[in-house]
Amino acid sequence: MLSTVLQGLTIIHRHAPDAYFAAEHDQIWCCEADEINLSPDELEEMESLGWFVDEEVGSWSFYV
Repeated sequence: MLSTVLQGLTIIHRHAPDAYFAAEHDQIWCCEADEINLSPDELEEMESLGWFVDEEVGSWSFYV
């Protein structure tokens, strides 16, 4: 799972190196999703890794 989290964070970091990061007991959030422009390939990779845009807060998110 750590590899999956790191791969997603690496993609986000390419576009927003100073993005915020937050976590609770089972979910992490990083970066305002509308602040970065992912390529179609990056978007597909994020989704295949299990990352998604949490519509409630508008951030990229991952369940741990």
